Amino acid sequence: KINKLYIFNLLLMSVFLLMCGYRSGAMQIILPFVALLSLRRIISAKVSLSFLIVGICMLALIGLLRSNTTTMGEVREEMSLALFFRDFNGANAAVPSLIEYVDLHGPAYFSNALAQILAIIPWGQSIFFGAFGSDMRAISSSDLYTNEISRSFFSGMGTNIIGDLYYTGGFLCVLALMFGLGWIIKRVSQSRNRYMLVVFATMVGNAVFMSRVEYFY
Repeated sequence: KINKLYIFNLLLMSVFLLMCGYRSGAMQIILPFVALLSLRRIISAKVSLSFLIVGICMLALIGLLRSNTTTMGEVREEMSLALFFRDFNGANAAVPSLIEYVDLHGPAYFSNALAQILAIIPWGQSIFFGAFGSDMRAISSSDLYTNEISRSFFSGMGTNIIGDLYYTGGFLCVLALMFGLGWIIKRVSQSRNRYMLVVFATMVGNAVFMSRVEYFY
């Protein structure tokens, strides 16, 4: 049985986040909720798919309207299938740019992800960088693409998870770590352990924008 007050609080918080234009925060609430309902067979796969389609349309519309220069008339004029995926244009463009950069300068060999990897160890960052210095850290792929390659700041910091992995360790790194990510998703989605369900819900909540951030983000 689902607590109706719990659902009301989720919807209310999501509405306020969407009104503020904070789409990623709203998705981190709504997507895990819908996914867990579908996982528990409380709602059907068709209903889940309907939620996703409506959600994509709403997110695209909010993304346009949160700009002070965009009106509903302009939205109607620009209405097309590509409009709903405009948030990923910059991320998709990052892939060939990062591949070209790596072919010229070589991969970062995980030095760009040192801080994120060491973050799982208590005081790991302070101890490591205190002993060896921070000069060995390579620039992140999002910073590299946004500030050095594209020099476009209209959509904020952005990269692509595949391009990031290629920059991190090359082609084999892409194969190994994306396979690892798929294996983890399969394990947590099939598990009924409550801790695994928390991991699953967290991953689902970040699923949409995961493709346009760094792998170790």
